Amino acid sequence: MRRNVITLMIALGIFAAIADSYSQQGRRRWASRRNYNPATVETVTGRIDTVISTPATKGRSARGIHLALTSTSGAWEAHLGPAGFLGGKISFARGDTVTIVGSRVSMGGKRVIIAKTVTKGTTVVTLRNDDGTPLWAGYNRRGR
Repeated sequence: MRRNVITLMIALGIFAAIADSYSQQGRRRWASRRNYNPATVETVTGRIDTVISTPATKGRSARGIHLALTSTSGAWEAHLGPAGFLGGKISFARGDTVTIVGSRVSMGGKRVIIAKTVTKGTTVVTLRNDDGTPLWAGYNRRGR
């Protein structure tokens, strides 16, 4: 009986580890393909009009940071990433000038750039890999 319980516990532990590994891998793949398109990468430099903190919602575990920008080419909304990931690395205020490299998309009739890197002054923060995979994918689960 004891041997069966130990075998069952080991099997459940292995199953849990494998399931968690696959779920993290799947989440990263989905997140990288959701909106980011490496074929539409461009650079936008503009002045921040508004710093937008999006609320955590179902399917999204953290507040997101977006920037409403005005550039020489017009108005943009830059989608950066979770506030917890950006915290301590960079801060934003109305009137700051930033340069964003990212994927140009259209959402709800707005010109949006899904940021890969954001630069303010001499500070550069990388948010995504070249394929668009967010660097925060699995961020909290790894204890970083």
